[in-house]
Amino acid sequence: MIRTRRISCGVRAIVVNWFSIMWFTLSIATRARANVDLKTTPNITAHCGDNVKLTCDVTSTISLDVKTFSWIAQKTQLCGIGVKQRYPKVMCESEIGSFHPTLNMTIINITAKHQGNYLCKFHAQAGMNNSITFITVKDCLVNQHYTINESMAECWFNGSFNMGEIHWFKGADKLTETTNTKSIADHNNYYYSFKSTIKAPDKKQNYSCSLWIPERKKYVANQSLRMVKDATNSSGRNIQWISVLFAIVLIVDVL
Repeated sequence: MIRTRRISCGVRAIVVNWFSIMWFTLSIATRARANVDLKTTPNITAHCGDNVKLTCDVTSTISLDVKTFSWIAQKTQLCGIGVKQRYPKVMCESEIGSFHPTLNMTIINITAKHQGNYLCKFHAQAGMNNSITFITVKDCLVNQHYTINESMAECWFNGSFNMGEIHWFKGADKLTETTNTKSIADHNNYYYSFKSTIKAPDKKQNYSCSLWIPERKKYVANQSLRMVKDATNSSGRNIQWISVLFAIVLIVDVL
């Protein structure tokens, strides 16, 4: 036996009305976007210290009464029409025309913290639209460190570099053409730690280490190393001087 289930007229009406509302809402949103064409700067890869400009262009076949036009990052309006300028490293420029509004945002001296999504949001009486640009920031030095004594010297550089080499210098002379740089990436493969070691540096010479980025063909960081005195030998010399002074005191007392 095949059982059939009947839908009452009331339920059928509710279903039809629900689909009608969804269709109407979707058609309104589609028409709103169709009235407004929005283009933003494609995804950007920048280097630390660069000035990065993001452009948001709107075109429409009908006159626009702009209500909202802004660049947003991390749920914060960085710049836009009617947005108060609060960020010294963000510069905004806008041209509000009836058919072709434009909003430009320039990030000054970009750093690793600026990496992420940037949303251009536009809303006018005739329609609305939005678009996202992703900024990747490379070659940002986070920190650096070194150690040096009579037996070895070691250099570290940490930052958002995909690839790097540590080159050693004794005075103005480069020690080797090839390097023994070791690199370790974090779990996101974004920050890298570079480390290099040389043995038995000459304590009479000045040493330095520099981080070379092959992709950019330039040095992005440098450290001048200062020799650390051997603590054991220093303690031994102090003991010797104390012994000599103690002997002198004894001789004076005897005389």
